[in-house]
Amino acid sequence: MSDLNRDFEQPDRNRRFNPLNLLTVLMVVLAGLMIACVATVYLVPDILPPVFLPRQPALLNTAAPPPRVAGTMAPTASIAEVEVPDTWTPSTTPRPTNTATPRGTPTWTLTPSLTSTFHPTKTPTPTPTPTRTPTETNTPGPSPTPSKTRSAYPFTVDAFSPLYTQNFANNAGCNWLGVAGQVFDLEGRPVGTAAYVVQLAVGNLNLQTYTGGAIAYGPSGWELAFDDHPKVAPFRVQLFTPTGTPVSEVYEFATRSSCNQNLVLVNFVQNH
Repeated sequence: MSDLNRDFEQPDRNRRFNPLNLLTVLMVVLAGLMIACVATVYLVPDILPPVFLPRQPALLNTAAPPPRVAGTMAPTASIAEVEVPDTWTPSTTPRPTNTATPRGTPTWTLTPSLTSTFHPTKTPTPTPTPTRTPTETNTPGPSPTPSKTRSAYPFTVDAFSPLYTQNFANNAGCNWLGVAGQVFDLEGRPVGTAAYVVQLAVGNLNLQTYTGGAIAYGPSGWELAFDDHPKVAPFRVQLFTPTGTPVSEVYEFATRSSCNQNLVLVNFVQNH
């Protein structure tokens, strides 16, 4: 029974209104109208209004006379007319002929040549060669011994400074690095305790100590340690009075990186 109902309901669905069919019909009608309009314009172009027609270029009126300009023009200069005879008769008067006048025949005169007279060459007189006088030779004597320049300061370092050796004044061994020494007066005797101050500058450190503070190096011995291992380090050392007056110039040396040379000995001696 349900199958029969579906068969009867199917034609009703097909008879429903479809909008696509209406749009198709309208498009076909519009296409036909456009074709008809184009054909009409092509066959009868005058049917279009003037606004749609292309403009024609304006033609110049060549028949109109040119405008007149008031005033008088300057007269044109005329070329003088030259009268030319109808016939031309050549002149029969002969032209004068130039006759070359012969020149005189040149006469060649032989000039006698000059005869050179040979003069004998003079033989130069030999000049006597001067005898060379022997020069006296001065035998130089022994060179004078240069005198030692006196220092501007009363103390200088001795001839053995700096002396590099192994640390012996303490039990640190190779785990130590420093500078030490002694100070001697004019008689070569050690100066007293705290008689002078030794200043040492190495890197950012500025160290000071009194003489006689490290008697392991001698009665006037001093010592300044600044590291726990040997290395190459430039340093400056100078001697001062306890009041801060320098009594020696600044001496620049450098330490070494060997355990056998981790102690630098610098001795000051008085020279005047």
